[in-house]
Amino acid sequence: MLSTNEGETFTRDAIHNELDEAYASLLALTEFYLTDHTRLTAHLKTAYLDFAHCKYVLGPSRLVQSQYDKRMRATVTVRYDPESGAFRRESGETVGVAEDTESTTNTVRRRRKQNVNGAVNEADDGDDDDRNLGNESGNSTGRGDPLTWFGILVPPRLRTAQTYFKAGLEDMIRLANYRVQMDELLLKIEDLKRRLGEAEA
Repeated sequence: MLSTNEGETFTRDAIHNELDEAYASLLALTEFYLTDHTRLTAHLKTAYLDFAHCKYVLGPSRLVQSQYDKRMRATVTVRYDPESGAFRRESGETVGVAEDTESTTNTVRRRRKQNVNGAVNEADDGDDDDRNLGNESGNSTGRGDPLTWFGILVPPRLRTAQTYFKAGLEDMIRLANYRVQMDELLLKIEDLKRRLGEAEA
């Protein structure tokens, strides 16, 4: 049977452990957020540069709103699912929802360990992702592809711009989901700090 003092100490220790886990998860999500934000910036920068190059080659009157198909519908819709607390594409696939606290923390620890040992370079991983995007640009066309509004033989860099804009959308969905989780963790931390103050009073 625990005494009153022992019970209070056990409660404070439990709250401290929860706080440590919450802070570790928050730091992990912050790292993921900053990494994906950097990737989003690179994707949009490339997309806008390629698009500007196409307007220069084709002329400013070739890539304008007047060429849009008035019957067009959004090919991608992003919705917020209150039940899962995540932003999803219309297809229902979730993008960038972190796993549980232990998994998220372990992922960060592995990344740091790999960087120390020189086994993995995250910058190289980003370059590989960009190269894969470039390889996929040739598969971006098809039935209902908006690029066909601007002609059958559009410049390759217009296809590349489309690919990077799509990648940017995926980045934005991940960032939004990370932010939702970060806000939830911040509320949890404030609640734990309040409980800790009451336990120590």
